[in-house]
Amino acid sequence: MKDQGIGSTDIFHRWLEEEQVYLTSLKKEPVQETLEMEYYQKLVNFHDHCKKLSELQAAWHAHNASNPTGNSKAPGKKRRYSPETRLRHARELVQRDLASVQEMELELNVVQRWTPDCEAWKAASILVARRRYQRCLDELEGLVVSRMFELTKMNMSQTGPQSTLPGHQKRPGTIQRRRCQDVSTTAPAVLE
Repeated sequence: MKDQGIGSTDIFHRWLEEEQVYLTSLKKEPVQETLEMEYYQKLVNFHDHCKKLSELQAAWHAHNASNPTGNSKAPGKKRRYSPETRLRHARELVQRDLASVQEMELELNVVQRWTPDCEAWKAASILVARRRYQRCLDELEGLVVSRMFELTKMNMSQTGPQSTLPGHQKRPGTIQRRRCQDVSTTAPAVLE
């Protein structure tokens, strides 16, 4: 402790209290920000489904122009979803999304619907990206802590690679590789 410039053990208790206060403050996201992020996500879904509906309507018009008889099935072939069904489903999705957007606008007292160009949209998109990033970090941290607990249980947290553990059939490298793979598959999501 003296080498690190720590005078007494009281500082550890103070650090623990500060950490407790910090972690307690992170327990819940602010309600207003959460509602804004939810509204933003509903708007993004609404815009995506409107775009898909436009594409399906264009395809529908092209399909009807090439098939004036109205027969949507080729003889002897089964289709999972006819163009009519896909178009109807797309319209229903847009209507459902619009209803949820309107509900959120009432809850948030939004006077004018957000668009991708407005500042509120941009701020909410940053909040959503940060939350997604933080959740990936939390997942990664959970994997690292889990791995450390596993190594501690095997009495290997402070040791280097060994060929086998006494009394165990498995090689510790197998478990280590599996956990490292879990961490390495989570890490790219954090970096995106």
